[in-house]
Amino acid sequence: MPSLRQCASRDGGFTARCTIWRSTTGAIRPKLIRSSPRPGRRPAGRGNYRSQPLPDQQIARLESIGLVRLSLAALDGRSRELIRLKFNEDLSYAQISERTGLKTGHIGYLLHHALRAIAAELAKTGVVP
Repeated sequence: MPSLRQCASRDGGFTARCTIWRSTTGAIRPKLIRSSPRPGRRPAGRGNYRSQPLPDQQIARLESIGLVRLSLAALDGRSRELIRLKFNEDLSYAQISERTGLKTGHIGYLLHHALRAIAAELAKTGVVP
């Protein structure tokens, strides 16, 4: 392909061949620029750099996690233990019943009221509508 200097004629104008080259290069060049890797960004085809949350979103998520932990701390010990067994250790009601000695129906009742208390606490802070 001719360079820009080669395209310039002696009278200062451009030849027809160079005009075509310039117009096609102008159409292709932006695509090449968009597809080329930029400093600080991942190259195209190797994951989406936009999949990471923005800093404001990360801060809001961390604040929400902190508020959930505070509302868990406000519960009584038995409710906290049941929530830990159910959600952290992923145990069934029957397995929780074996560990705690409570009846399975009572475990469901206690978990329901503990989760309602957490939801009410989070609603006060505005995390949950």
